[in-house]
Amino acid sequence: MRSRPTASGNTAKNRNAGFSMLELMVVIIVFGILCGAAAVSWSSFTRYQNLRSEANGFHKDLLALRARALQNNDTIRVNLAAGSYAVTQSTEDSGDPWTAVKTVTLGHGITMSTAVPANRTGLPSVVDTSNSWAKNDNRIQILPDNLSAFTNGFATLEVGGNQFCVVMDQSIGIAPTIFFRKGGGSWKRM
Repeated sequence: MRSRPTASGNTAKNRNAGFSMLELMVVIIVFGILCGAAAVSWSSFTRYQNLRSEANGFHKDLLALRARALQNNDTIRVNLAAGSYAVTQSTEDSGDPWTAVKTVTLGHGITMSTAVPANRTGLPSVVDTSNSWAKNDNRIQILPDNLSAFTNGFATLEVGGNQFCVVMDQSIGIAPTIFFRKGGGSWKRM
């Protein structure tokens, strides 16, 4: 059946073609909501990745500094601060004063602390008992000793509710271990 032309010459079929303004507005609103949700998820993901990168970098630095202390028979100190850490060394043979090796500034609003986390579920018992890193003026001392280069202790890196905890517990091993938790959940070994 054919449509009859209207007074303007258009057929009824052509007049009903396309989308109404209401349909377009609904599509635009739904698209905006989806984009907003994606932006929030992306922001959370990038914060997590930045924190993970900084925690892994700190962990790798500790392992590399241990190797350096063994190789050169040096004592190395890592001085922890809220948003950075500084590395100094002293050669035992020469008795030289401490010389600066490097300073690392944590980016992306990441903070470092040696305070005991509120929720310790999943962390080694060393976190409950004694943090020699905090008691030693937030300083990690790395000795040129293959099996006990580090004293027991921990440091927590945090941003946006996510936390990584680098723990040295000689009952677990001879190298620091990384733990992670999101929000107020329990800690998981990485």
